[in-house]
Amino acid sequence: MTKEQLFDAIGGAEENYIRDAGEEKRRKSPWAKWAALAACLVLVVGAVLALELSEKMPAQAGPAALEYNGVKYLQSGSERYSTVLSELPEGYSFAGTMMYGEQGERSFYTNPEESLWVYVYCTVYSNNSYQPPKMAYVRFVDARLRNAEMICYEGRLYIGMMTTNIWHSEEADVEQALYDALEAEFDLAFEGAAPEGFVCLGEVEYTGPDTIPNGALAGNIKAVVWVHPDRPELLLKETYSHTYKEPGKLEQHHEGFEVFALYTGPLA
Repeated sequence: MTKEQLFDAIGGAEENYIRDAGEEKRRKSPWAKWAALAACLVLVVGAVLALELSEKMPAQAGPAALEYNGVKYLQSGSERYSTVLSELPEGYSFAGTMMYGEQGERSFYTNPEESLWVYVYCTVYSNNSYQPPKMAYVRFVDARLRNAEMICYEGRLYIGMMTTNIWHSEEADVEQALYDALEAEFDLAFEGAAPEGFVCLGEVEYTGPDTIPNGALAGNIKAVVWVHPDRPELLLKETYSHTYKEPGKLEQHHEGFEVFALYTGPLA
């Protein structure tokens, strides 16, 4: 189940604007599919909290990608949870125009100090019939970062094994040997208690979606992190889920961990 499918399944959230705030990257083992559902549940909790502070924007009739200076950019967040700002962030300036679906030619803005993001000025529509369309700045993010789950610990970046790109060697997120070793030892995620020697660091400082976190303990996801003093090549992130025999009938609560590998990719 993808994050977008889970959002569709829970439904019921009022579609308002957001304010101020591709392709399957890899295969998943059977247990990793369970962990992916757990990640979705955590994201749903985070999304509900975010909606208390921000408005929500529905899907736009715009392009899937923007090419600029040889870099591919995708709309940040997801079609249902996009990043939309009422004001252009400081440091961004006009860079050109692009064809934005049925809206035609629209301006986009870049910041030489922040090459990962581009903003497109376009009409934003609400599914709430009482709210008229408005003009706003929609964030696009470097496709290499889009949906990547990252945690920074003591200045080192780690990426979730389930969101890791290892298929294109020139842009691989993790060294192949490390990926293979961790997959053999833990799979992409596993159920049960933390292995011996791992200690809990607590919850990360949340930096927001589609960002590269930095600092002592931060992440672009909400997470509780475990480390091993002699294993600097990986982190473990707490996760949980429920399985069902029949739709709507609770069967069993699962707890476990997703594996995060040391990131050595192009955005490091």
